Amino acid sequence: MPALRAAVPPPDTGHLFIGGPDRPRLIGSRCPHCAVTTFPLQSSCPRCGSGDMREIEYAETGALWTFTTQGFPPKSPPYVPPPEPEFTPYAVGYVEFPGQGLVEGRIECADPSALRIGMPMRVAMRRFGGQGDAAAWWIHCFRPIEEM
Repeated sequence: MPALRAAVPPPDTGHLFIGGPDRPRLIGSRCPHCAVTTFPLQSSCPRCGSGDMREIEYAETGALWTFTTQGFPPKSPPYVPPPEPEFTPYAVGYVEFPGQGLVEGRIECADPSALRIGMPMRVAMRRFGGQGDAAAWWIHCFRPIEEM
């Protein structure tokens, strides 16, 4: 009988953004028939059903549309809690990109209580998951421009 895997391989997140950690850009799609935008990239339109979606790059900055603080660890799997004994709350929210729509993601900030609706945000990247470089992967996140 083959041995069981010790860990699930990290997902391929390369289709979510271009550029490196210094200047990432999110990749989405826009329908040329009804103008709906999506993130991540989709092959068909969720509004009108067209299969003629066009790839777009989202702007580097947007505005915080809404947010909440995640006060408890997500379920495992796929989330693997950090090795430290206590969970650290973090913010998640939607950032509005003018003319391109909303994108949900984690918000990287020192103090989630300082976040305000409408504050300028920048697309960023962070390492996620795993306990080493081989098991971790890059995900998109947002950071307040004032903290960068």
